[in-house]
Amino acid sequence: MRFGVNYTPTGSWWYVWNDWRPDGVARYLDAIAALGADHVQIMLLWTFFQPNAGWVSLLHLDRLDDRMRLAAARGLDVVVTVFNGHLTGQNFRQGWEHGEDFFISSRLRRAQELFIEVLAARLRPQPNLLGLDLGNELNCCWQGPTDAGDAWMADLLTRCRALLDCDNREKPAAETFRRLATEWRGATQIATTVPLQATTGDAAATWNWLDGWLATTGSTILGGVVLTA
Repeated sequence: MRFGVNYTPTGSWWYVWNDWRPDGVARYLDAIAALGADHVQIMLLWTFFQPNAGWVSLLHLDRLDDRMRLAAARGLDVVVTVFNGHLTGQNFRQGWEHGEDFFISSRLRRAQELFIEVLAARLRPQPNLLGLDLGNELNCCWQGPTDAGDAWMADLLTRCRALLDCDNREKPAAETFRRLATEWRGATQIATTVPLQATTGDAAATWNWLDGWLATTGSTILGGVVLTA
């Protein structure tokens, strides 16, 4: 059984992408590895990594490379969460959205696809890439009709799988099971339907909460693509 944690940087929190201090990151990853964890989930801030619809920050991609290498040196695989507009009660919206629908706008889709393409090109060579999570609590920033959300999720999952070359990735030498997942996370009644989330791709996971409406509806469901070896 695998054991992982959600990684949250100390000190400057996820502003660490702008206030890059690799020594501090390394110490925190040392502590995580000492717990016996074998993987971590990290959050990108979309506003930092793609401040313009047609441009992705190479500096921030370099810092992501550094973080991947620091994790690999400690035997940690990494799940990278991509479209983070909401973290810890704060919304980080793109100034260039201009009120357009996150799931429907063709202009926003081109920007989203550009980000995924550039990100996948950087991450594909990384041997400790465990997967891409398309977004954290997307419903806190973006809502839409379920048919549009379903189409968005299915299209981007297919694109992520192709860009990461899932079917041809080799497993790490020390493992007998390799999971390479691209996942979408969002409240079930907001943007995608439960049946599609549960059946799109090769894997689905449930997230159960102890308070609020999720306690009665059950959980949030993720759709994903998985490679096993």
